[in-house]
Amino acid sequence: MKHELKLNIRYFDDVRSGKKNFEIRRNDRDFKIGDILVLSAYVPLGGTDTSGYAKKLDKWDICDFKKASKIKAEITHILSAKNYNILVRSDSSVISVIKEVVKRHFKNIYLTDDYVVLGIEVVE
Repeated sequence: MKHELKLNIRYFDDVRSGKKNFEIRRNDRDFKIGDILVLSAYVPLGGTDTSGYAKKLDKWDICDFKKASKIKAEITHILSAKNYNILVRSDSSVISVIKEVVKRHFKNIYLTDDYVVLGIEVVE
């Protein structure tokens, strides 16, 4: 199954390069291993006067959905919030990277039950 999702430009280059190989998402789509994520660059309302999809040439420019920079990634692993919340108490370096993103986004280190951590691999 293919899922079209927004991806904050803050993370776009790291996902594209493989440096960030996970996504934290609300599991409202019943994600499965092997599903494809089509991640469209997005500028959220906040630091700029406008929000919207974005295309990167030399810098990020707001554009419509069809012109937005995109990444296709395959889901390789799924970690439930329950299992993540158990592992987050460990000193694992893998979990610590995810924990920092969770903390930045949710203002604490734990996920609510409706979220999952998706392991991803860029395919295009």
